[in-house]
Amino acid sequence: MNEAQTRHDLIDPALHEAGWNTLHARIATEQQVAPGRVESDCKSHKPEKADYVLMYGNRRITVVEAKSDEKSVDAGEAQARHYAEALGVRFAFSTNGKAVRSFDLVAGTTSDVEFLHFPTPGELWDLLERTSEEESLLEKICREIPFLAKTRYYQERAVEAVIKAIGRGKKNALITLATGTGKTFISYQLVKKFVEAKWNRKSIGLRKPRVLFLADRNILADQAWESFVFAPNECYRLNAASDSPPMDRTVYFTLYQTLLSMGSQSRNRSGKQSCRTKTSAFCNSEDGLLWFAIRKGIGT
Repeated sequence: MNEAQTRHDLIDPALHEAGWNTLHARIATEQQVAPGRVESDCKSHKPEKADYVLMYGNRRITVVEAKSDEKSVDAGEAQARHYAEALGVRFAFSTNGKAVRSFDLVAGTTSDVEFLHFPTPGELWDLLERTSEEESLLEKICREIPFLAKTRYYQERAVEAVIKAIGRGKKNALITLATGTGKTFISYQLVKKFVEAKWNRKSIGLRKPRVLFLADRNILADQAWESFVFAPNECYRLNAASDSPPMDRTVYFTLYQTLLSMGSQSRNRSGKQSCRTKTSAFCNSEDGLLWFAIRKGIGT
């Protein structure tokens, strides 16, 4: 049989039999890993796709690479390992419909699995729970908040890495990405998860954070302002140092230059509140300010 027929007749039924066909333990097929090389016609060709990505809740658990039953079970090993590393999962499987080979990328082990007893969701999850670092409360809560549709795998991994770092006590996280790879989109996903989790620097689940999105150019600040999907009264675009930003918003957007100008102005002759005072009130909220800074070529 060819690969498609092998998947239909042998591999799909075995995965379903093992329990990978429920709402909480599901199969994502043809998961794109890379769009493929851009050729002379300016189009991408031969995208890299994982045959199966097995999901437990909103978490990717393992990759399964399928090959025709006429090929050796080893034929899919290189692809299975490659896709697992790219997607950030620990386990990978290669199968030809007759045999299954398992790879643990953390332990560095390889083993053969009896095909009719493909690992169940519970078995793989229990193994992860026993042998992996314990997740922080923030990680557990944010994992239940789904990503937006069409989020690329490396964007998901960037978001997960920042949440892991913050959840385990780090105060800062740096993300470095090439131009056009979605720094603003990643920032929005992070803000969305932090806001829905009601995480701030002092507590979780009680009060939404206050977020400051900084950019070095108006076009970047405007792009974020337009693409962050929150209620109108939750966002504020700070355009000039003379602005008096309301203190009840969740997300603020401005430029480095504007923020510095706010801090440098002194009390005016009329005796009204100075911009320096406004900056202090703005930046020193009760639970601390969550900063996102975007610069051309580098996102932090």
